[in-house]
Amino acid sequence: MKQGDNWFNAWGGIPGCQTTLEALLAAGYEQDRLTLQRITELTSSAVARRFNLANKGKLAPGYDADITLVDLTAGRRLKRDELLYRHRVTPYLKHPMNLAGRVQRTLVRGRTVFFNGQVTFDPRGKLIKPHPQAKDGR
Repeated sequence: MKQGDNWFNAWGGIPGCQTTLEALLAAGYEQDRLTLQRITELTSSAVARRFNLANKGKLAPGYDADITLVDLTAGRRLKRDELLYRHRVTPYLKHPMNLAGRVQRTLVRGRTVFFNGQVTFDPRGKLIKPHPQAKDGR
């Protein structure tokens, strides 16, 4: 399915991507292994730096308004029917764990794309290409 010109139609994805934040909260924050600041860095600014993505990774003028709001008092065990991507595979179903927190709302470039368990628009990805390496190597 990943052959051909239109790979956006391919069945794929990253298993566990949808629940990574809640798994980090459960494994790190709740057990005093990671701070909220470190989890935020791992899921935003570190990703933007690693993949050299301009206008991503922090809340500041000139950056995309990508924000996730999480209810830190909520938690749950993941169920297959809660997975929102086409490839409904995740390590958190085979090896169940209690997830911590619950994503309530997600904004991408300032637009609400997820609210209270529901995708709020017809999902369409946008290809993001890394920017050329800066002269200082970062």
